[in-house]
Amino acid sequence: MTKLIVLIFLIFQSLGFAWGAEFEWDEAILPESLAKLTSVQGLRVMWWNIHDGRPAAKPAPYLSRNLIQLIHSELAPQVIVFAEYRDSSLSPEALNEVNKAYPHTFKWSYPYSFGYGLVLYSKYPFQLSKLENMDVTPIANIQEPEQEQYRNFWCGSQLGCLRLFASFDINVNGKNIQLIAVHIFDVWRRYSAVNGKARTAQEIVFGNKNPLENQLIRFKGLLDEKLISPSGERPPSIIIGDFNIPKRLLGFQPLMYRGLKQNLVEVFQKNPISFPAKSADERGHYPKMLIDHAFLSGAIQSDAAKVLPLRGSDHYPLYMILNY
Repeated sequence: MTKLIVLIFLIFQSLGFAWGAEFEWDEAILPESLAKLTSVQGLRVMWWNIHDGRPAAKPAPYLSRNLIQLIHSELAPQVIVFAEYRDSSLSPEALNEVNKAYPHTFKWSYPYSFGYGLVLYSKYPFQLSKLENMDVTPIANIQEPEQEQYRNFWCGSQLGCLRLFASFDINVNGKNIQLIAVHIFDVWRRYSAVNGKARTAQEIVFGNKNPLENQLIRFKGLLDEKLISPSGERPPSIIIGDFNIPKRLLGFQPLMYRGLKQNLVEVFQKNPISFPAKSADERGHYPKMLIDHAFLSGAIQSDAAKVLPLRGSDHYPLYMILNY
C-alpha cells in the first residue's frame, strides 16, 4: 500500500500536482484527495476564519504564502469569505494578488472593532441584500438598562459582542445564489471564567440559556426571512460561518447545533476538525471540534467538500464545490 501511495504521488507530481511543494500543510494530504477536488465542476466556495493571520503567538507567513498558492492553483475558489480579517492580516503581496484575482469585494466590521471583521472576495458580481446587527441579550422583553448590564457582564463592553448578519445575492453566469455569512460571538471563554470548564462543557452540550444561543435565535429568525421567498420557494442558498458551537462534543450533539441545522442540509455530513489547528497555540487547550459550519437550502447541492488543513490560522478553511 505504501508503494502504491508513493507511485500515485510521483505520477501526480509529473502532471504538475506538486501539492506538498506548493502548500504548507498541518498534516499530510494524499495527492489523489486534492485531485478529486480539482476534477469536480461547480462553484468553488471557501470560508476561513484567519485569526488575523496569527496561528501562534507571533505572526507567521503561512497564511499569505498559502493564499497566494491557492488562488493560482486548480483549487482556486471563485468565492472566499474570511473572518477575523483586516487588510494587515495579509502581506502586501498577498493582498495585491487577492485584489487582482477577486474584483468584487465587500467588508463588514464587527461593531466597534475599528475595521476588524469579515470580508467577501468574489470573482462574480453580487449585491448586498441584508446587513443587520444581532444582539446577545435574552429574547424576552427586558429594559435597556438590564440589556446593558447583560452585555457588559458577558462581553466586557456594552457593544463588543454584537455581530452582523450579512446576506448577498451573487450572480454566477446569469444565475443567482444567496450567500449568508456570519461569525457568532464566542462567549465560552468568559463563561468558563465565571462557571469553570466542566460547567461550560455542560452548557455547550445540553444548555440553551446563554448569550450565544440568544444570538443564534436572532440569526435563525433573520435566516428564515431570507430563505423563504414570497412564492414559498427556497432560493438556492449557502449559509457559512464560525458559529462557535461544535457539531459534536464529548460524544454528544449539542442542543444548540440541533436547532441551528434544523431545515438545512449539512455540507459536512461527518465531523471533520476545523479548530484548533495543529500549528496554533490553542492546540491542547481545547478539544478538537468542527465549529465552522456550512449549510445549504433550496435547489443546491455540494458535490465535493473538504476541511483543508492549511497552516495560517487557528482554524482550518472549509472548502466546497456547489451546483444548482
